[in-house]
Amino acid sequence: MSKNDKLFAPKKVYSEKMYMKGVYVEGSEKFRVVTREDAEKSEHRSIVVPLEYGSIYVVTFPNKTDRLRTAVIDKDPRKMKVGDTAVYKVGDRFKDAYFEGDPGDFEGLLYTTERKGQFMVLYTSDKENIAVNIERIPVLLGHDTDDEWYKPGKQKDLKGNKNSWGKWDWTAEEVLEHVYEPLRKKNPDYITRRDIGRDQSGKYTMWAYFFEPKKYEQTLFITGGIHAREMDGYLGLARFIELMVNEDGTNKGLHYLRTKVRIILIPIVNVYSASEKHIRQNSRGVDLNRDFQFHMEGETINVIWLLHQYKDEVAALIDCHTCMSDKYDLYYNFSVQAPNCALCCRTTNHIYEDLKKRKLAKIPTVMSLVPGAYYKHDKYLQGYAWNRLGIPTLVCEHMHEHYAEEHSALGLELAAEYYGNFIIQTALAKLKVIKK
Repeated sequence: MSKNDKLFAPKKVYSEKMYMKGVYVEGSEKFRVVTREDAEKSEHRSIVVPLEYGSIYVVTFPNKTDRLRTAVIDKDPRKMKVGDTAVYKVGDRFKDAYFEGDPGDFEGLLYTTERKGQFMVLYTSDKENIAVNIERIPVLLGHDTDDEWYKPGKQKDLKGNKNSWGKWDWTAEEVLEHVYEPLRKKNPDYITRRDIGRDQSGKYTMWAYFFEPKKYEQTLFITGGIHAREMDGYLGLARFIELMVNEDGTNKGLHYLRTKVRIILIPIVNVYSASEKHIRQNSRGVDLNRDFQFHMEGETINVIWLLHQYKDEVAALIDCHTCMSDKYDLYYNFSVQAPNCALCCRTTNHIYEDLKKRKLAKIPTVMSLVPGAYYKHDKYLQGYAWNRLGIPTLVCEHMHEHYAEEHSALGLELAAEYYGNFIIQTALAKLKVIKK
């Protein structure tokens, strides 16, 4: 994946304004296609978009409209006759996740992974023709990640038994005590830490750890635990960091990360809640990942202060969470126009294929990505870093309970593998190489 850095800059192939008028689809697994004439009579408006393998489709609607709906089918409905049937590829999950929102404020994205011909039909019940902008951005799929893909192997659980790796409800201080501090003491020439200030409660110190090889080529900025109830996120990150520090050179990607990349890491941002309540908010009941625009809370002030010190060197920012919604299996957010767009899509696709091999995947085969729009608003750390500092960003969220028992060994294995590979692949992409 690191052979050609230029591959990772997304390019616009086309941006086209289309007006909804044409065929309409209905039904579930099998549906009938209504022809253009019937659609017009029933006041349904629709357009058909041939999908190309390995592409992101960005759909925006600038004018007020009823909620857009979509179907992905394996036949071109414009060539079908009334009463013909087609295979319905994506259901309500796709419709709800991608094509609704306020006009001008929402971008829907479809990431298609199947090679055979597919057609996306967008339709609405609006009486008037509605302008819809559709843009295709190619992403590069294939097997380039295989050589560097890191698989940590079987792990121990987080249940706090004598044979466990750790305990799911460790306080912030215990995470540092059991994981980060032993690593730092054994590797003083590689790992240092810095007190970056007190949290909003004034009770806890926030620490940043610096993993700095002697001849590093680039810098990544990583955060965990902004939402303290999402323990698997920051504990999976901690386990991966432990594996990285102790790597033996077997995996090329992990070895590159260990020997050529400086990592600036805030293991747990919301130290108060991680230590006392394991809830989403901080001591004042504020969701820290909604405070970066105003940075009124001590925690966000500290993160911003540290980020600004290295803003010209940071190649990418990665923020690790655990998805707490049953609606999503995979949830990775990134800026569509950021230079890390393609690598995020490729890495997510690799994760999805891995889940299928493990026979754990439960999501439709045409969808391996649920991107969000967090980069659009500065109140999120992701949006702040991208909009104000121009730093490519990624929010990693994984719903481990879809595939494994809560706090289980398999859950920790998936967390370490998937969060870790986003970090590895981002490093290999060399989004910004620092000339020392």
